[in-house]
Amino acid sequence: MHVEVIEAFDDDRTVIRRLLQLYHYDFSEFDGSDVNAHGEYLHRYLDEYWNDSDRKAFLFRVDSALAGFALVFTGEPRDIAEFFVMRKYRSRGVGAQAAASLFGRFPGRWTVRSN
Repeated sequence: MHVEVIEAFDDDRTVIRRLLQLYHYDFSEFDGSDVNAHGEYLHRYLDEYWNDSDRKAFLFRVDSALAGFALVFTGEPRDIAEFFVMRKYRSRGVGAQAAASLFGRFPGRWTVRSN
């Protein structure tokens, strides 16, 4: 299984937005969030990942298929704001490989949280 972590550019914004729907749906079990009147979860800061030089969005691919994403703050200390692996790829090491790739790409101090 080949895991790629690819920077998401402006053309990928819609893909990230759609994957965020899956992420927020999964997370709603824990945070109790609801969809809006249009049936969508909103992500207030998404556009900043293309407008702020200290924020980057990444897509995960497994054998070229979309498998997830990360939204990363690259300033000091670095921080993974959002991290999502699609259910099909969970418990297969995809998340660990993607995280290791991000940590390696941006050496330095990281804020790490657990829930």
